[in-house]
Amino acid sequence: MRKTYAKTFAALVALMMIPALMTGCLVEGPAVVPSPFAPATATLTLSPLPTAALPTAAPTTAPTPAAAATPDTEQKALLVQIRAEAENGKTINCEYPLKSNMTAIEDDWGAPDFSEYVADAKGEYALYETRDTAFGFNKGAQVFEVRSFDERLGQLRLSAVKNEYGAPPHEATTPTDKIIGYYAGAEYRLLLVFPKPTPEDPDPLLDHYSVFYPAGTVNMMADDPGREW
Repeated sequence: MRKTYAKTFAALVALMMIPALMTGCLVEGPAVVPSPFAPATATLTLSPLPTAALPTAAPTTAPTPAAAATPDTEQKALLVQIRAEAENGKTINCEYPLKSNMTAIEDDWGAPDFSEYVADAKGEYALYETRDTAFGFNKGAQVFEVRSFDERLGQLRLSAVKNEYGAPPHEATTPTDKIIGYYAGAEYRLLLVFPKPTPEDPDPLLDHYSVFYPAGTVNMMADDPGREW
């Protein structure tokens, strides 16, 4: 599975922020994202034959889109677990939920492997690489995002997630990623990040996902409404 540890947090979180800056990416229903263009059909060139009659090339047909994947028993169980944990503000591989205190996490886990403040994301991000987890937290040290890079995610395809969860209320495409988002209870969001689909890989595997608490990014003192997704 592709892991995006090598990216800076500015780049990691920027892909979450791009939809808010692009018209049509964040709407009440799923935004329409243009499908990748089908590869052009090569022109068939026939060399002259010694006979007068030339064979007629068979008519070309448009490629059939890949069928949506239906999650198998193991994948379905993982998807059910991801959503159930998200409604409790947790990821599948981290005991610390949204609204946790980052100071308490550092007391338990130690200093993060990497940290960076991302202004557009409204907070600091800390990566624990060996635990496949990253946290986003505000100035009050309250965690507003927990990101999971669990290896099990690499078995889940984009179409299988949509098959299980339904049409996402939030959907956006960046130059490198495809992001879909779902509500997880009344307070939280579930954001799943895939590599951008291509003609060669129209149904990519899940790279990582986040549980997100929008209210944790609001700054009333600065009249900042925070992030929605």
